[in-house]
Amino acid sequence: MMLTLNNQKIFTHLFKIQWNNYWKDILNLFSGTILIVITLSIWMLIRSENGFLYDNYILGSCVGVVTVRTGMNNLSKNITNVNQIIKLESINSFRQRLQVYLSLFLFNHTINLINVAAVVGYATLFSRSIYIISNINWGMVIYAYFLILFTANLFALCLNLIFKNPELNEALMEFHYFTGVYLLGLVIPFYLIADHKLTLIASYFIFYRYSINIICAGWMNSKNFIIVNQDGSAVDLGYHENAWIPYVVSLLLVLVLGIIILSIIYIKHTKTKKRQLRRIMHRSKKYLQAKFKTMENKEELKKYLRAQEDQLNEK
Repeated sequence: MMLTLNNQKIFTHLFKIQWNNYWKDILNLFSGTILIVITLSIWMLIRSENGFLYDNYILGSCVGVVTVRTGMNNLSKNITNVNQIIKLESINSFRQRLQVYLSLFLFNHTINLINVAAVVGYATLFSRSIYIISNINWGMVIYAYFLILFTANLFALCLNLIFKNPELNEALMEFHYFTGVYLLGLVIPFYLIADHKLTLIASYFIFYRYSINIICAGWMNSKNFIIVNQDGSAVDLGYHENAWIPYVVSLLLVLVLGIIILSIIYIKHTKTKKRQLRRIMHRSKKYLQAKFKTMENKEELKKYLRAQEDQLNEK
């Protein structure tokens, strides 16, 4: 059912629609926040003779992955759903288009904060997590949080602009999401990944690896991106103390995604303008042809009437 844009509170209406749809999508809830909570629970409850087995930044990794999931998959689904209610490309009013996208992004950021709060709140039930939270570098964590969210948003928007098939978009995002879950220290501890060169190299191709590493390092207050394990051993997150690499690469990714999105929008806008111009030219041509034809008929009628009049005069 298409929504009439005239005299509608677009922002509020779409926000409510997204809110209702989100809590009805059980599969999305399970694959995102619930699965992360289950994974966190397993790591918190499993112990070895020397203590805990998980990485010390496990909670930071959970926050980052939940943010990726919400920022990417949820935004993409909402764009598809809203597009079925309001054909986004058919909106000519800048103000209405702005309201639609503000509603999409604000809802996405709101629901992500709820998910992050739920994960962190649950983790505080474990005493070890409370100790780790006390050592956080909040500057790094907050910076990385917004970087992760905006990168995931841009990635989702980019896929939606390039591919019109929602199933293909979802498959690509699920692949990226679950690859990161396994290779960025949530399911498999990072010290095991670091010991396998091919696996470590593969992790560099996950687009949100760099911003996730910032939030994980911030969680441990490790500005050089070297994490100290519970047994005292150190694990390099893959930058060999070149702390500038994750910051620069993550910002470059945002810049590249932004350029791609603006380029696609410009190309589509140009094509739309050309189509509209062709339609106008075609209609104008048909109108002028009809007008000229009418004028030609009038001239022929005048000539015929004159000829008839001349014949009558001769008689």
